Amino acid sequence: MAGYFHFTYGLLKEAVEGPMNAAVLELSFQFLILQGVAYTLVGVLFIVLPNTIAENVLMFKVEGTGDGILRAAGAMLTIIGYFYVQGGRTGDRFFIASTTFDRLTIVPLLVLILGLLGTPVGLCVTFAILDPLLALSTAFVRYLEVPGPAGARVR
Repeated sequence: MAGYFHFTYGLLKEAVEGPMNAAVLELSFQFLILQGVAYTLVGVLFIVLPNTIAENVLMFKVEGTGDGILRAAGAMLTIIGYFYVQGGRTGDRFFIASTTFDRLTIVPLLVLILGLLGTPVGLCVTFAILDPLLALSTAFVRYLEVPGPAGARVR
């Protein structure tokens, strides 16, 4: 059992220390890390000030247990932000490709379904527009970094 705890500690230490070296990471990965930080901060704001965010930013009034739901959404945004930070730290181009695909296909579809099920319009529109725009921006920055016919840089 002691071996298991030592192994788990090693995993946690590796996750915190990670492979990040900002001098080596390309701009697209740094941009993804920045997006992760932004998602995390927005998530924390949802957790700490759900009513203020809903009424002043997303333009809807929170009723009943809505503040608890917004806090849960904030927790999810914080976790998503953390994963973007960690994914950006890896410098793995597959991570950019997969998050771009997800944010251009799955997110709009799920937001549409949520909107049809009665989720406030402000929340749906925010995620339906901002998340795909951030994905396209990340893809564009990556495009500028890729040399040759598949990208903008030709040597």
